[in-house]
Amino acid sequence: MKRSIFVYFFSLLLNIVSSAQCDVRFGSLDGRFSFTDVESGETGLQTVTAGVTELLTLTTSHDLWDEVNDDCSVVGGMEDVTIVQTLNTVPYDVYGGTALVGDASDKMNITQNTLGLSGTNSHGSLSSSRSSTGDVRNYTIEVTFAPHIYVEAQDLTVILGSVNSAGKGFESASLIFKNDGASPPEYGTAQYNGFWQDTDGPGGNHPGVVASCPATAPTVNPNIYTTTGTGVYTIAKTGTIDLSDACNPVAGTNGSEDNSAVRAVEDAGLNPADRVTGFIFEATVENVGTALADGIYNGTSTNFTSRLTGFDAEISSFVLPVELTDFTVTTDHKQAYLTWQTISEINNDFFAVEHSTDGISFTEIGKIKGNGTTTNRQAYSFVHANPVHGLNYYRLKQFDFDGAFEYSETNVISLKKSGGIHIFPTLVTESLTIDRRTDQATDAEISIYKMTGELVLVRQLPANVASADFSLAQLNRGNYVIRLQTNQEIISSIFYKN
Repeated sequence: MKRSIFVYFFSLLLNIVSSAQCDVRFGSLDGRFSFTDVESGETGLQTVTAGVTELLTLTTSHDLWDEVNDDCSVVGGMEDVTIVQTLNTVPYDVYGGTALVGDASDKMNITQNTLGLSGTNSHGSLSSSRSSTGDVRNYTIEVTFAPHIYVEAQDLTVILGSVNSAGKGFESASLIFKNDGASPPEYGTAQYNGFWQDTDGPGGNHPGVVASCPATAPTVNPNIYTTTGTGVYTIAKTGTIDLSDACNPVAGTNGSEDNSAVRAVEDAGLNPADRVTGFIFEATVENVGTALADGIYNGTSTNFTSRLTGFDAEISSFVLPVELTDFTVTTDHKQAYLTWQTISEINNDFFAVEHSTDGISFTEIGKIKGNGTTTNRQAYSFVHANPVHGLNYYRLKQFDFDGAFEYSETNVISLKKSGGIHIFPTLVTESLTIDRRTDQATDAEISIYKMTGELVLVRQLPANVASADFSLAQLNRGNYVIRLQTNQEIISSIFYKN
């Protein structure tokens, strides 16, 4: 599969070469997902355990499919997605009193199991999950597609799962689709407002820490989320809790498991051709059924679990190039020093270093081994020990393992060696002078080219002639390359004909 080298980013949008419907499950145990325990550092099923005042995050990158061969069933090539898991362990209290205390949040976690990435927001009276009315806990899982992955909204569905356990809490979730090249990088936003609100409404004066339900009872917020823009999907689970009396919520039974297939177009309002670069799943639970008074922990310990199961997408992979960030050539007038770097490579077998004295005919002078397929920055260098006096042109010829190749840009340096042959002036009116200070025993052939490479003039400098003037009156105004070749050396220079 061809991978062009050193192209501008916009050209990548024209080079989509594969498209496949991929079914990705975060609960997969086939080796495509590997998470690390934050505390133990062990690789395996991932668990994040929260402390009291921390915001814990875990970032992992994953190779999910072989985009080179367009195969969703196996891994191969580059890392395809990055997953950031975050536990917000500094929750707030919308009822107006104190938030969680002591070790109240140490059972919050996000765990990978066969069903997916399952987050647990715990509530109750036990020290390990202690909360009171109005306490809010949440976590987020953010999935970002790598730059070489192209997914349109019409081809993306995200699979969610949730359980509202024991009717003790109000569970809600939001799914926000990420935008391509936007700032902020989401199509829309969703802000959780809290289930309880006082009579002054969101942002008003809460009743503060209370020993019992306040005289002015808080009401149920009809709009759990404030949303802006398209690309947002929200879920609110209220059916298992009786909230007819805001001060005396009646706990219900275990809610049924809710499996939702959220479509980016039909359910979140995106345009079919919108590019989606990932999504953010946030699950929030607010305690509404464990106590009549804020700060009293008399409820039953309950864990509320929501899952990000996976997604289905028709995925197109860009033909990523071997991306060059810097190709330079410098000289100390003895040797030429070539350096270049790449920020990504796919199937990069080797670089051939090519040299020319006229910028037209190139000769290979060395090879540098590539790094195959990698997304890490790589640095390369090469030393040309015998550049010629005058102009030296250099370019890189990058080869894939399948023999396909592409050229880099051409760099040129001007070398001034002691002795040798001198060509002057660089601004020509009528004639140009060639002075042979050494090597006068052989004939020299002089060739003049337009900058396009067209040969326009050939002259001879006979042996034993040290210096000669050549009339260039017949040339039109413009830049030219002069190339002089003897048995010993080839030199070239640029001049301007006035």
